Amino acid sequence: MTWLIIVVILIVAFGPVMWLMPSQRDRYLSKLRQQAHLEGLVVELRRLPKVNPTPEERVSAGGVVREPVVECMAYTRMLPRRMHALGDWRLLRDENSREVMAVPAGWSIDRGFTNSTAGVGEVTELLPGLLDELPTDVIGIEVTSSAVSLYWLERAGSEVSVVARLGGMMEAFGTRLQALDEAKIAELGGDDS
Repeated sequence: MTWLIIVVILIVAFGPVMWLMPSQRDRYLSKLRQQAHLEGLVVELRRLPKVNPTPEERVSAGGVVREPVVECMAYTRMLPRRMHALGDWRLLRDENSREVMAVPAGWSIDRGFTNSTAGVGEVTELLPGLLDELPTDVIGIEVTSSAVSLYWLERAGSEVSVVARLGGMMEAFGTRLQALDEAKIAELGGDDS
């Protein structure tokens, strides 16, 4: 009987400690995010509008309008200098979309975020190499005047090396974006003289 009491006391004492231990998924995500930090990426939780939501996701049974969103992690690379000629825009993965305004099939422009579609065609000419290499659970790409972000669901199966590859791809894409921005500024400046 004494042993039974000792075992119960040990379970009660160490049970909460075991509950606080990180799960296998937590350790996996920690490795991904640690690698992202080493690559110079900022990782934060963000919400994106859900593409093609079901009617139940748009309106509740009581008639309350909902805003369907997807929670994902934004992996962001800050650009070395601010861009001035290219607008902010976001592409969302949309398996039902066709190529429109030079946006590749399988992607659509997030009209709720994009402040102007001017220049999107020029920028999307830089995208095919990047979009083809992205993991299938990357559901969005965003370009602002100061950063490039990938929205990733971080599903199991991705290796830490994927984060290193994404970091390199984002850096190369950012360099090409800034070159395009400088060319547009020079073009605009050349028209005024």
